[in-house]
Amino acid sequence: MIIYKALSKAELAQDANITPSQLRRWLKECHNEMTQLGVTPKTKILPPSAVGLLARKYQFLPRNIKVIPD
Repeated sequence: MIIYKALSKAELAQDANITPSQLRRWLKECHNEMTQLGVTPKTKILPPSAVGLLARKYQFLPRNIKVIPD
């Protein structure tokens, strides 16, 4: 089990090795899911649930994760 931490959009883009504009495209592609998680275009810090969703969908490991063995 992986526990994600909240990250800023800039930190998340850096961890995923993408540009901020590419991150905006990712967020736009996941608009319905992000809205359900309370993420808007003006959200500065992404909640752990949003970080986890993007990390699983786009297959990267963000900083400050905690791995708990099952």
